[in-house]
Amino acid sequence: TEDLSVPNTTDSTSQLAQREERREHLKTAIEYCEFLVECKELGTFQQNERARLLCTNIRSRIEQLTQEIREELIREDSTANQSNDNGNTSLEAQRNKDQRIISRADSVLARE
Repeated sequence: TEDLSVPNTTDSTSQLAQREERREHLKTAIEYCEFLVECKELGTFQQNERARLLCTNIRSRIEQLTQEIREELIREDSTANQSNDNGNTSLEAQRNKDQRIISRADSVLARE
């Protein structure tokens, strides 16, 4: 078994890569959802069962990814409060990106 209490830079790099990948997945889903919403607003969206199912799946994916990012931010807040390590600019940049994508996700979910 691996000792998880020892910090590992490889794990940290892997976590940052996973975080970036999650944001990219969310960005793609948001862009597609925005497209569908705009088509719907313009009246060019064909309402059929398959299209509705696709929209539902995309919305669910956006909600899931947004929740994962929010939970990650909460965990980081908890860890930062315990260690008083607020000076990491790289982490702060990641948090800002996360906050922006969450705002965009909330906006697109509210439109539909």
